[in-house]
Amino acid sequence: MPSGQGLFPTQPEPSRELLLDWLNSNGAVIHDDVEVYESDHGWGVRATRDIEFDELRTSPPRRVEAI
Repeated sequence: MPSGQGLFPTQPEPSRELLLDWLNSNGAVIHDDVEVYESDHGWGVRATRDIEFDELRTSPPRRVEAI
């Protein structure tokens, strides 16, 4: 798909910054073992290792700007 002609042509081109802004505006906090990545389908967030549920409750979260 040519740049700037996505499903919603009036919206800004998807970018890392746009995803981070969206995560911040929705109150997201990120575990140290989570990363923002780019793929052929756009930008996403994924764990870089298996994260146990208890770790999510005990690890200090980071605001997404720190990713």
